[in-house]
Amino acid sequence: MVTQYNEGDLISFGKYLFSDARRSRIENHPENETMPPVEDRIREVSHADLSNWIDMQSDRKLIKRVNSMCEESLSPYQMEMWFGVKNQLEQTRRNLKE
Repeated sequence: MVTQYNEGDLISFGKYLFSDARRSRIENHPENETMPPVEDRIREVSHADLSNWIDMQSDRKLIKRVNSMCEESLSPYQMEMWFGVKNQLEQTRRNLKE
C-alpha cells in the first residue's frame, strides 16, 4: 500500500514527535526487561509513533465531520447540548491519554 503525505502532514507528525503527549505516552507505557530505557525510546521514532499520530488525525477528522453534520441539522438548543457533549468527550479523551 502506498500512502502519500503532504508537507502539512510531515510538519504535524514532527510536532507530535516533540509533544508532551508523546513523551507522556512513552513514560507511562508499562516496561519490561526487553525494552530500551525511556530516554532512548523518546529519542527514537517508532512505528507506534506513526500509528498514534494517525489515530489522533483520524479522531480530529471524525469530530470535524460530526460537528459539520450537527451544525447543519440541529436547533440552537440542540447545538448547545451537542457542544456540551463534544466538550465532555474531548476532556475524556485527553484524560485517557494522560
